[in-house]
Amino acid sequence: MKKTVMFLFAFFLAAGCPLAKQDSFAVSDTMDLLLEGLSAGDLRSYLSVRSDSVEFRSELITRHVNQSGEAVQANRISERRRFGPDGSLVEAFQEVSSPAGKNFWTLRRNSSGEWELTVNAGGTGSKRIVKSVNENCNSTIQIYRGIFGSSIKPGDTWVDTAFELISGQHIHTRTTCRQVPSEKNGFRFVFDTRSSLYDRNEVWEVDRNGHTLLREVYPFVAKRKGESGKEYRTADLFEALCIKKERLKASERVVLVIDPDILHPSVKSFYTGNGDRFTLLDQPRKCTGKVVAVSDSLKKYTVPTPTMQVTHEKIVSHANSLRGDAANSCELVGRYNRYVFEKLDKKNTATFSSALETLNAGFGDCGEHAVLLAALLRASGIPARVVLGMVYVGRKSGYYYHAWVMAFTGEWVFADPAFGIFPAATERIPLIIDDTGESSVDIVKLIGRLKIEHVKGKQG
Repeated sequence: MKKTVMFLFAFFLAAGCPLAKQDSFAVSDTMDLLLEGLSAGDLRSYLSVRSDSVEFRSELITRHVNQSGEAVQANRISERRRFGPDGSLVEAFQEVSSPAGKNFWTLRRNSSGEWELTVNAGGTGSKRIVKSVNENCNSTIQIYRGIFGSSIKPGDTWVDTAFELISGQHIHTRTTCRQVPSEKNGFRFVFDTRSSLYDRNEVWEVDRNGHTLLREVYPFVAKRKGESGKEYRTADLFEALCIKKERLKASERVVLVIDPDILHPSVKSFYTGNGDRFTLLDQPRKCTGKVVAVSDSLKKYTVPTPTMQVTHEKIVSHANSLRGDAANSCELVGRYNRYVFEKLDKKNTATFSSALETLNAGFGDCGEHAVLLAALLRASGIPARVVLGMVYVGRKSGYYYHAWVMAFTGEWVFADPAFGIFPAATERIPLIIDDTGESSVDIVKLIGRLKIEHVKGKQG
């Protein structure tokens, strides 16, 4: 579930932000981030509106309970966006700090006037041109001016678009006023918000001074710090999102119950079914060891990405030194899988780091294990993809969000370096195949919207 936390608040205020010739203003909030009534971190935000510019800043600090039962900081996500006098985006910056290091995303126009997105992960950088960035802050400013002037009425609606840096996609947000301040509701504005990122109706409550009192971003709730008058115990993020279930019997198969519209297209080939019930197909229990040439269609799974620094000398050196006298691709995948399993200390970090960061840090949880293994495989010319999904953990009696790898050795075979299993044919439910680090944001649409059933039907 690590990536979920990372991306969840990339746009906490995604309702978008005309600069008008009205008075300038500034609003700042400090919030408790809660999960099932327990603390999951802190959120700070700041909005400044002047006649010549608008600036939005936010800082999200997440905490989780480690293996020792201690509350520790998992990561820090800082974001800054600046808009011009017409309300259009000028530049955006995001930094994600984890125990393993820092990653940066910067969006601004280059000397040719094109939008350029720069990604720095693990000390390596990459750039790409973004053909279109459709974002301004006009709707957000309209909402706040309506709050200050008490001119908002129930049913008033604003629609806006923002550019999400990590996934590189535009997020559309609809905000609708449901209630205006009254004694009955504690003198607050109540809005419904729905973004294309989360695809859920969520509540946003604001006082007449523009301060956020409560905001839902499933599965979290953010409350103004001190509003409850109590301190919160730290939540166990992994336990909270677990789907409780008895272990699958040999005579049973896994059925994923999910709206077909939100089943990610990258994993549909792993299932067969109709309606909202999808039976998981058997995965290879053996690796054949075939020596096959990599077709042109598969070469895209051997190239570098911002999170897999495949051509970096340190990654290449490790891949070459481990190759040794491996007789075939199956033996090599198994060797790399065992190396990552033994190399990395197991820490539930609730963060996500690049392959190079992970190699340098020497620790991580499932996401770090997966991205490092995929990078080593790609550096050796073996097509590899990161799988995001759920795994059964018997000790906890349920399915937990997890990440592993699929490697092509003549056919796609699962390898799970966090558990040291290859082939990892059973007890894993794929939900998203993430080849670039950008698709992982889509996992937030699935949380709380799927069920897992065990039905009669022997596995092959």
